[in-house]
Amino acid sequence: MERKVLIAVDESINSMWVVDYAVRISHLVEDLKYTLMTIQPPIPPFLSDEAGRDSKARAELLKMRKRNEEAAEKLLEKYKARMKDQGVEEGRIDAYSQPKRLGVAQDILGKAEMDLYDAMLIGRRGLTRTQQLFIGSVSNAVVTNAKSVPVWIIDGEISSMKILVAVDGSQASLRAVDHLSHMVQGNPEVEITFLHVSPKLLDYCTIDLKQEDASTLESALREEAGKCIDDFIGKARSLLSEAGISEDQVRFKSKTTKLAVARAIKDEAARGGFGTVVVGRRGEQKAFFMGSVSNKLLQTMGKCALWITV
Repeated sequence: MERKVLIAVDESINSMWVVDYAVRISHLVEDLKYTLMTIQPPIPPFLSDEAGRDSKARAELLKMRKRNEEAAEKLLEKYKARMKDQGVEEGRIDAYSQPKRLGVAQDILGKAEMDLYDAMLIGRRGLTRTQQLFIGSVSNAVVTNAKSVPVWIIDGEISSMKILVAVDGSQASLRAVDHLSHMVQGNPEVEITFLHVSPKLLDYCTIDLKQEDASTLESALREEAGKCIDDFIGKARSLLSEAGISEDQVRFKSKTTKLAVARAIKDEAARGGFGTVVVGRRGEQKAFFMGSVSNKLLQTMGKCALWITV
């Protein structure tokens, strides 16, 4: 089964890391087809207005448009050549650019959702203020506004192909498992670890309680979360089995910690040498609030690929 991903790139080194990750992940995600995409700078409105009245302005507009198109084509060809040098067949790489229309994030999302991509890839940040035009605030906007296509946020050079899936028992977590199952379907080499961080009362309530009351509520909360995650594990195993992933490729891990949930996930990823972390964008009123966790991971997670499903 062919899967297709949209890779948003600019001139930054982060885009180079995004492209390299897209190539390396093909060892786990088979039959990948890639579209490299970049957004051209917009034409100044005053020049467009003048072009309708003045032939010189019209000629200047055409020159600017041509320069932007040529620069975009050169950039895309550079990344295409890099992918080919790493063994990707030319026929599996498409290139696409367009002038900025609604906004960089909106234009990326429009392409990804209209053409039904399985995932879109983007760097988490740029190295300079200029690069923030494309990377950084744009990645936040893409994640926040994505309606149907999962977003893979890449930060740094990634070599590990180990996958950590942070789950809370919610439907959002189950959608994360479904996306992962679809992408790695039938691959006997993939290694997946599911991590459930037991919730604390503080994750739900900041009101000071008596020690006895707090302990009682904490115990009830963990018991409820335990039942929820037990039910979730059965459903997750079923999805993975249907995707051809055997039980010996999967490990389930649950931990209790005093750390915030996002920090616990980050620490686990670092200690375990995971190159990819998968998380649902929105949680529910069980376990922990995955929405705030995914936002925190988006802002702070480094040296890994963060898959955020919607």
